[in-house]
Amino acid sequence: MPRPRRFLLFFCVFLATFLISTASALTATVKGGYLRMRTSPSTSSVILNRYPSGTVLSVLDQEDDWVFVQASDGNRGYMLSSYLDIGTGTATTSVSSGTAYVTSSNGKSVNLRARASKNAVSIERYPVGTKVTVTGIHGSWRKVSVNGKSGYMMAQYLSSAKVSPPSSSSPSSKSGRVRSDNGKPVHMRSGSSKNSPVIGTYDVGTRLTILSKGRVWSYISISGQVGYMKTEYIR
Repeated sequence: MPRPRRFLLFFCVFLATFLISTASALTATVKGGYLRMRTSPSTSSVILNRYPSGTVLSVLDQEDDWVFVQASDGNRGYMLSSYLDIGTGTATTSVSSGTAYVTSSNGKSVNLRARASKNAVSIERYPVGTKVTVTGIHGSWRKVSVNGKSGYMMAQYLSSAKVSPPSSSSPSSKSGRVRSDNGKPVHMRSGSSKNSPVIGTYDVGTRLTILSKGRVWSYISISGQVGYMKTEYIR
């Protein structure tokens, strides 16, 4: 092949590659709380997953009020454009090191386990938005350090983007108040354990929002602060 034609062929390949990479740089960032990804552009279609504010996704296509996107967990589906900020940047990928934030599609807390296995003992549970440090990779698991404790979390529950806790205005939320038999203030903790750090202390009668009620511990919100309180201290 003559040199000019060979150069032209190489140039065309380079240009095509550049255009493809440029197009794929378009991203969408979730805003306004948790956003559903659906199988088709309709509010009645099947929900694939829910993603918190700050999640960055790759834009594959746009049509009317819907955007076809791909998430870092491999899911591809449609999201309402009114709850997305469209721009250019890097889509969120699985965190392999450094700072990460706990996330979950249902807004519930995530287990820190002793080993990289769903059957391993749970050392602690941490709410959405908890900051952790990723120190190692073990397949679909990440070794992390959080509040002085080390263990493993599944990569799908970690985000490189800062994640906000579930909104206290969720329809499933219920109102309550702090109570105690002796009238003393009650602690809110960062995890569902009496050994978890105290992140707030509240007087009897303080209004709260129950985000998730458990038999022993409940995940609550007080004046924007989220954490865990023993269920026996809530009425």
